[in-house]
Amino acid sequence: MTLYGVVSLEPGANAPVGRILAGSTAVLFLGILGTYLAPIALTVYGREGSLRGAFSPDAVRPVAGHAAYFFGWTLGFTALVVTVGVGGALFTLSRLGPLTGTLVLAYGLLVAAYLLGRAVERARRR
Repeated sequence: MTLYGVVSLEPGANAPVGRILAGSTAVLFLGILGTYLAPIALTVYGREGSLRGAFSPDAVRPVAGHAAYFFGWTLGFTALVVTVGVGGALFTLSRLGPLTGTLVLAYGLLVAAYLLGRAVERARRR
């Protein structure tokens, strides 16, 4: 909706700012919701081996609504954002930048995956 609204405009035409902002906000919230629920669905899929069970509200709801999962997800997401920022900044350096940036990204992804996995485990245990 947002890309179509911007791309389809004629040069010099008045942009439907309200529609573009509403569409952008909806896409942002749906993206955050998907990012929040993805680790739970992946964990359930890994345990049960069923896609139907992974996206079942009965399997997702108890973990998603738990404070321990929210706290752990916030830590994991923050680690991921910081990792991408630092790794991206290191890629701009010459010679050793791409190597150190790759190492930072690899380690940061492992840390983020660990934090997200622990968040699901803590929420299931309580």
